[in-house]
Amino acid sequence: MSYDDLEKLLDEYNWDDGFEIPKEILSNPYCDLALALKIFYLADGFAYLDGFAEKSRLDEWEQFIYSLYNNILGNNYKESGRRYEIPLTKVQKYKFRKKQIPKIFLTDLPAFYPCLLLKNICHLCSGRNGSKFPKYALLCAFPLPHNQKA
Repeated sequence: MSYDDLEKLLDEYNWDDGFEIPKEILSNPYCDLALALKIFYLADGFAYLDGFAEKSRLDEWEQFIYSLYNNILGNNYKESGRRYEIPLTKVQKYKFRKKQIPKIFLTDLPAFYPCLLLKNICHLCSGRNGSKFPKYALLCAFPLPHNQKA
């Protein structure tokens, strides 16, 4: 299953059906930090960070979210360069920082475009759709058709 398939599966998932599908996604070798954080917050990671788990009687959820929290902290998911915006307001992030919640749960993951680092900007990476490809755009690490010849 590709990364896009995992994302689609997650986006279409009904969380009332338990945690088997999210567990399968998390155990897939294509699952990265962005996807793990997305699952964390979709599974109500906010409530976990806010201390709800201590008051909860939802044993299956508590085990799932606790395990995912520790796996994220333990660097079990690699950064792939995919963007993920933490779904918290500035005030919520501030309050969690005061509670000493680890930064990894409060910091957006910026997109990483290798071609930008090489100063060889292709039209999709630069956000200028429809422009001509620069001379070295084919060094971009994204799969085709992203960096096809113009």
